[in-house]
Amino acid sequence: MRSILFILCYVASLQCVHAQTMTYNKGEATQQKYAITFADQTQILYDGMDIKKIHQDFFLSGDRAYYTGHYLNASGRYMFELKRYLDESDMKFSDTFKMSPYGMANLVLADQLDNDDLRRFTALVNASALLYQTRGKFVKAEELMMLGLQLRGDRLGRTSPEFINSLHNLAVLKKNLGDYAESERIFDYLLPTIKTLYTEQSQRYVVALNNQSMLFAELGRTQKAIEGLDLAISKSEGSLYENFIDAERIKTNRAILAQEQGDFKLADQMYLEAMSGMQQKGFENHPDYNNLLIYYGALRVNRNDSNVLPFLTETIDGIQKKYGSKHPLLAKAILNQANYYLNQENFAAAKAAYTEALTILQAAFGDHHREVLDTLNKIGLCDWQLGLTASAKANMNQSIQGYLQQLDQLFVTMSESEKTQFWQSLKPNIDNYMAFAIDIANEYPAVLVSAYELQIHTKGILINSTTRTRQHILASGNTELIDLFKAYKQTKDLLAIYYSSTKEDIAEDDIDLTALEAKANELEKSLTKMSNEFGQTRIAPTTFAAAKAMLKPDEAAIEIVRIPIKYGANKGQVHYTALVIHPQLDQPKLASLNNGLELETKYLKSYKNLIRLKVEDDQSYLNYWAPIEELLTGMSKVYVSVDGIYNSININSLLDENGMYLIDKREYAMVPNTKHIEEIRNENLVIDPNKMAVLIGYPDYGNDEIFAPLPGTQEELNAINQTLNQEGVKTRLYMQDEATKYNITQINNPEILHIATHGFFLPDISEEKGMVMGVQVSKAQNNPLLRSGLLFTGAANIYNEELSLNNKDNGILNAYEVMNMDLNQTELVIMSACETGTGEIINGEGVYGLSRSFQVAGSNKIIMSLWKVNDEATQKLMTSFYSYWMSLGNSQAAFRKAQQKVKEEFSDPYFWGAFIMMN
Repeated sequence: MRSILFILCYVASLQCVHAQTMTYNKGEATQQKYAITFADQTQILYDGMDIKKIHQDFFLSGDRAYYTGHYLNASGRYMFELKRYLDESDMKFSDTFKMSPYGMANLVLADQLDNDDLRRFTALVNASALLYQTRGKFVKAEELMMLGLQLRGDRLGRTSPEFINSLHNLAVLKKNLGDYAESERIFDYLLPTIKTLYTEQSQRYVVALNNQSMLFAELGRTQKAIEGLDLAISKSEGSLYENFIDAERIKTNRAILAQEQGDFKLADQMYLEAMSGMQQKGFENHPDYNNLLIYYGALRVNRNDSNVLPFLTETIDGIQKKYGSKHPLLAKAILNQANYYLNQENFAAAKAAYTEALTILQAAFGDHHREVLDTLNKIGLCDWQLGLTASAKANMNQSIQGYLQQLDQLFVTMSESEKTQFWQSLKPNIDNYMAFAIDIANEYPAVLVSAYELQIHTKGILINSTTRTRQHILASGNTELIDLFKAYKQTKDLLAIYYSSTKEDIAEDDIDLTALEAKANELEKSLTKMSNEFGQTRIAPTTFAAAKAMLKPDEAAIEIVRIPIKYGANKGQVHYTALVIHPQLDQPKLASLNNGLELETKYLKSYKNLIRLKVEDDQSYLNYWAPIEELLTGMSKVYVSVDGIYNSININSLLDENGMYLIDKREYAMVPNTKHIEEIRNENLVIDPNKMAVLIGYPDYGNDEIFAPLPGTQEELNAINQTLNQEGVKTRLYMQDEATKYNITQINNPEILHIATHGFFLPDISEEKGMVMGVQVSKAQNNPLLRSGLLFTGAANIYNEELSLNNKDNGILNAYEVMNMDLNQTELVIMSACETGTGEIINGEGVYGLSRSFQVAGSNKIIMSLWKVNDEATQKLMTSFYSYWMSLGNSQAAFRKAQQKVKEEFSDPYFWGAFIMMN
């Protein structure tokens, strides 16, 4: 019953045609990807009928033309026959498209045809729709496709081959229209239905599997797409028409994904196999062969083949002769040539080619299509390098505004993995704009306002979206929504358990990790969408003026931005820029540090070595801060939002030219984004006497030789417990045998969570073992949250791969598991442990490690460490912090004062500078 209702909903609810399409690209290396769907990839050949078995005269000539890729010829023949059918039924052709909103045909026609005639008529309608789709006329395509779908469903049944074919075609059309959610829903129904009706060895199943895989690829679920295509290739022999090119199409798609993954060898192999197959079958004149030439040309451009230009030119000439000068396929071929010129830094030739492609793309897709925006960005980049600043500003601004609009529209229904893929595809073009703005700032200082606003709009966009959705769900009071969130959390908890299980245990429990990951992804998407529907409003972007108004006269805010330079005289370099604002400024001030690669390598190594060796460092201030300091005269407090390598240093630990540490010069408040200053200023942390502080640490690791005990943590926790109790704060103390992973994961929204133990981050892991720190190596390699963690009682057993029978209490709490904790009302998390602020740095998003996970879990403030800490000094720092906090009532001021007190006894920053507080 559910499947019937599901199908009926399509006929009733698919009432929205997107005039523009939106496609996802996976970064600059794969600009050719997905914009043009394979010519009749959506078609199960001839509506499920082999051309050699077709005897109807009115089909034959059109099908032959379609089969060989002569689409305009086929279109004319199909439309002629479609018109003849309508005329014979006393209906004018124009009558077919009169009904609102998309001209759904007068269904009286269905009563005038018997079933055989209806099959032939709807096959004509379907084929004509596909031709419109192939030619980029998506609105007309959907009009005809919906007509065929409804007629077939009503008269032939919703399990008929004809209806299944129409639904399949609609799924791909929805993908091309950018309606990814609807496309995915259709495919989710289609694949099991086709498998049941026709088996997974059928052509229908293999082609549908291919098309679903390409949808996954566009949604950023690349691994799932690869698995689907590999399965389709393995089943293609004996399933697909030997005299047609569906097998070659699937190989081409697999080549595209290999190219995206940087596996140029596999991509080259797949492209050449597909090309050879098409040639052997005599399909050199087929449109898909031209598609293949374009994709292969993109690969050769990406790997910088020196002799690729003649190949690109020949491809352009061939496509133009075949399709004329206005087809989107021609634009794709021209973009290959433009990218080649750009790589060669021939900016004039690149601009000319991009401009030619832009004219075609705008005519085909409008101004908001992703390919249009990307091309505008590239034209602006060329203008910049050619010194045409005004034109560069106009083109880049238009592209950036389009990107922000897409972010605003699309993020609300994406899962985190899909958001990540989509944002990563936009980030290179955002970087281009930032590099441009900084370069022209001296001549056009007002551009820094736009640069600053772009930075605060997109800085931390992934974590902000995730935490905002979670907070909205838990505060909504909507039972259905909260129950869905609980189901999502349970699925993530289950995933965490099986990530910490051996492959043998997973097999014994009959667990499909891929399916479980897919379930979590789907639940997350449903949560995000449903949360938006239940009243979540988009937050208006913060302006420069609004951010400036948050500051007091003696306060400043700094956005540090990491900018990779990809073009021009500084190509290959990395620049760091500090955008400084304070109330007296009309636009941000700029401090540039153009030696980013040195900041990230030898200067960072020097900073860390001098910290570790406890040697006075008179260079790091000059390297990292001196140019910024010049803009802070008269400021007593500075809010700092860091990026890139600045996540790895503590600003307070820098020693200026006068021998003064910055901690003594003024107050620095670390913030994830300077647009949040008002929230942070108003967040005066007062402990709620009705809530509890949870203190956990000094665990029994199980083997002192593997993990050394930390006696200072025992003293630390006892002293803090006493201080809080004296102030009337309720506490719960877990030490030794009680300091377990299970106990910390059962904690529910304490006011304070203080953790005193060993922490870890594994930047690299060996593939020699199957497990590392209790997690499967294959999973940990691809997820930094599985390589960061905290150690609790029994951790040494897992380190020795002595697996616990209870994975929930295996002694190692990784950052992935932390995200699932209930800390939405927790004001402060303190990780009194080594290297808890380290992880994998993602530019613009911060550090993927424990700190990020505690933010996602809900904590408002986090204290964490950047390097291995001294047990005694840490104990004194933490006990002093709580004492000052109780007396001052301000956690930020108390933390600074505690560091200064420890500094009086242990002068070197190794002892007092490891910890930072992130608001």
